[in-house]
Amino acid sequence: MNFGEVCGKYEEYVIGMRRDFHRHPELSKKEIRTSETVQRELARMGIPYVTVDGLNVIGTVGKGRSPKTLAVRADMDALMVTEKTDLPFKSENEGVMHACGHDGHTAMLLGVAAVLKELEDEIEGTVRLCFQTAEEENSGAQQMVAYLKENGGVDQAIGLHIWPSVPAGQIVLMPDRCMAGCIGYHVDLTGEGGHGSRPDLVKDPIKAACDLVLKFASIPGNYYDITDPCVVSTGYVNAGTYSNVLPSSAYIEGSCRYFKNGGEIQIIEKMEMMVEGVSKAYGVEGKMTIWPPYLPVVNTPKLVYEARKLVEEIDGLEVKEDADPIMGAENFSQFLSEYPGFFAILGGGNKAGDRQYELHSDKFDFDEDALRLGYEFMARYAYEYVKR
Repeated sequence: MNFGEVCGKYEEYVIGMRRDFHRHPELSKKEIRTSETVQRELARMGIPYVTVDGLNVIGTVGKGRSPKTLAVRADMDALMVTEKTDLPFKSENEGVMHACGHDGHTAMLLGVAAVLKELEDEIEGTVRLCFQTAEEENSGAQQMVAYLKENGGVDQAIGLHIWPSVPAGQIVLMPDRCMAGCIGYHVDLTGEGGHGSRPDLVKDPIKAACDLVLKFASIPGNYYDITDPCVVSTGYVNAGTYSNVLPSSAYIEGSCRYFKNGGEIQIIEKMEMMVEGVSKAYGVEGKMTIWPPYLPVVNTPKLVYEARKLVEEIDGLEVKEDADPIMGAENFSQFLSEYPGFFAILGGGNKAGDRQYELHSDKFDFDEDALRLGYEFMARYAYEYVKR
């Protein structure tokens, strides 16, 4: 049996599914059509499945005669972005776009499903095909992991993300830290407004907000472990309605990124101290809200080395060695917090070296040659692990 030939049979199917998902993007927790399409395709393949928490889908392949189990995960949600590409299959859902490659992830996992179903007689163990909702809102993974734990668990979990700055034909497999942990924050500041000519008579939340933006940015390097890469950024500031009116309220939002488990605790403590101190200094009331954290994505070294060896068997794919951990976050970390496994970064950039738009750009796209390499990599790993 030539594994590559089996995988090659489904390339056009996977590309077609990717384009279908791209044309019909859906936001987090609203992936109704996407989930229904996945369910339809699994049923057509003869793969049993369950839905979890509404829209998550878990299919099952394998004979189950061996206790070995593996979860393979893909995310399905899109972003609130108005697409500005010239693709013939561009988004038909105004203001919503697959600008992060999740359309490709979902299509590749359907490719994995098709390959493994064809080879199911040789699969002694069990593969759980996990199609996840709401990754962009840090949801979905928690519900799927809870379901797996309640139903026997898995021995390993794997996933991947397509990446525009890595050329198609390359894959990044980091043996330890892969992607950062992340917390989002929101600070409400309430003071007393007034006329711009008499700032001495008001309690100005704008000055407090600006001070906090700078103080938060000083946390890395001054108040946090210098050996752990860290970023504290403010991406949204809102205050005021007119040039000579000092408002009574302001708020800021941003994110903090780090790699060490538990790093968010130290960062949050320092931020809370800064909010309290700045609020007192400017005579305003400050309240900070922290959103549930994305945990750091930390791969299992032994399994990464096994996966690297497997790449040698895939025609057209090679391991990219000179890669650094990524400051972006991914809630596949919920799987890796419970089970050994790894998260791979699959090259989706143009092999000709042309400029590629980054993730979340309104012009984001990727080289579709990457799709076959991605689903063959995941299918091979799953097959080799659970076949005996």
